[in-house]
Amino acid sequence: MPRISRSRARPCQHWVVDRDQLEANLYSVAANWFRSPSYGAELLVAAACGALVDGIDTPALVDLAGASGRENRSDLEPLVARMANDFDWDWPPPLEGLLPFRSYPRPGVLDVLDLDVRVYSSEVIGQVKGLAVLINGVDWAKRLGAGMPPTGMFAPVAVLSPTDTSHVTVVARCGVCGQPECVSASVRITRDGDVVVWEWVDGEDGDAITVVHQFAADDYARAIDRAASDHSWEDPTDTVERLVLCGNSGLPEGWGISFLADSRQTPAALDVHITMPDYFGYFTVPWNNQSPQCLAEEILQHLKANPQAWELRWMPARPGAPEPAWAGPLWRPYA
Repeated sequence: MPRISRSRARPCQHWVVDRDQLEANLYSVAANWFRSPSYGAELLVAAACGALVDGIDTPALVDLAGASGRENRSDLEPLVARMANDFDWDWPPPLEGLLPFRSYPRPGVLDVLDLDVRVYSSEVIGQVKGLAVLINGVDWAKRLGAGMPPTGMFAPVAVLSPTDTSHVTVVARCGVCGQPECVSASVRITRDGDVVVWEWVDGEDGDAITVVHQFAADDYARAIDRAASDHSWEDPTDTVERLVLCGNSGLPEGWGISFLADSRQTPAALDVHITMPDYFGYFTVPWNNQSPQCLAEEILQHLKANPQAWELRWMPARPGAPEPAWAGPLWRPYA
């Protein structure tokens, strides 16, 4: 695990977040300047000036802010190295891969995680349920967009639980359209002894952005268990989705259940969305005045049947792909 830098003591939690972000922005500019000969010195000097205005102050930062944007790279490199030492950054930065700057944890200080289902809204998506990721009382899912659909975060397994190896999980989606394919934010979750570490990850290029959170493992596990066992927020559709995701679907290898939702085409019915190799699809099941438990069992039995007998709408993952080779007579392309 990379060394985690130590930030200075701060007077209050709200200022911690602001200060960390300011320092993170400065690090990003300095690392880009160091790694790219085409990155202008004027951008580096401007970032140093901005950091001073925003309240960060170290001796090397003051010197850098007073430098000229026309300085030679060889003259600036020792100054930037001094600034990195002032902030206790890992320096020099690597030429590729994870950026080593970490604004968390601070010595002796652990973050606190809580999870809650809340309603997010926008003019495009209206109101949708999402999993609020509360770190020290601040909803980071909302800061980055909107919380992910809560059922899929815990069923069939809690994706935020640490495993034997590090893994990456999406924790926020676009707050405008509600789709993680549009904009998303992910964390790399690692268990390190009695601590769980989150590295916030850029979904596009995989580089860690400039925040790391660290949680006491026992408290973290209790937060996951508490959220996973709370079904008070569920409506009947949510309950069916959870029961189906946690059930034995008997689907062929490489297939999966993506999600369930109220049907947009058929009143009083659910659409069951399926993932297949290189294809997506869904079929519709009417409620027929059943309980969520009975409907979930009906769907699971339907999933265990031969897929060629399904009445399913399909869509290719890549435009222009032909009909799936396993399609049945009642399969139709999604229009």
